[in-house]
Amino acid sequence: MRLRSAVAIALAISIVGLAASFAQADGDAMVIVPASDPRVGGLSGLEVTPDGASFTAISDRGYLLTGQFERTNGVLNTISITGIRDLPGPDGVRPAPGKAGRDSEGLSITSDGRLYISFEGNHRLTRYRPDGAVIDEIALPQPDGLVDNNGFEALALDHLDRPVVIQEGAARPPTTSAIYRLEGGEWREIAYLQRNSSFLPVGADFGPDGALYLLERKVSFTGFHSRIRRLDLTADGTIEGDIVWQPATTYGNLEGLSVWTDAEGALRATMVADDNFLPFMPGGMVEIGLDNASNGM
Repeated sequence: MRLRSAVAIALAISIVGLAASFAQADGDAMVIVPASDPRVGGLSGLEVTPDGASFTAISDRGYLLTGQFERTNGVLNTISITGIRDLPGPDGVRPAPGKAGRDSEGLSITSDGRLYISFEGNHRLTRYRPDGAVIDEIALPQPDGLVDNNGFEALALDHLDRPVVIQEGAARPPTTSAIYRLEGGEWREIAYLQRNSSFLPVGADFGPDGALYLLERKVSFTGFHSRIRRLDLTADGTIEGDIVWQPATTYGNLEGLSVWTDAEGALRATMVADDNFLPFMPGGMVEIGLDNASNGM
């Protein structure tokens, strides 16, 4: 999601110092993504490999990035970008500049390397081959209130590689949002997410434990605030889940989430902050341990 209001930009300026000074504790870390290439920025979706060694990310200007992590004693300390390429349209050509064609937001990768990417503006879900060629485009659900900047940023693939999506903006009714799953080419409402506290869904991933982890974000006059909820999709009706991480401080505009297991068997979450291609906003990755996560750090 791109920030649109002057208030939000001023807010970003005021919090950059806090985000940049993230303190490492108990294996948690925030590291700035190197931006020597002008195409690096606006990172909104993230997938980390099962071994935690490398990643794929997408930019809200329609770029696909790959990179590697380095850690010392399990703590993330270095990120390197190893590749950047355009995300083509169905015709094989990079779409024209603008939100409608290039605003890629959600990313998930299948077990055989195919990519699902959700777009805002022209709301759609595009499937890509591992080599980056388009397989097809899938129309997303069209709930009431779906506009340019409140689309389906929360995208994840379940154990059968079926896409699951949740709208960022409030759908029907205002206190809940449908959780959709693609089944046999049709979107089905499988549950409803209980919404509260002005947090909006911006990223999602299924963990190795089978639970859906939902990254949510809100913006207030005190800064960006983030949290992670753990959802059990085997439950029926409206799901509230459990808040497993809600830090007291801010780490920037966190939008992408990937959940994985480290070599010691500990559950970890890596998140990426969207800097909106603005030099005063932090474009970093935050990595935390979920097994011992708490509501504050």
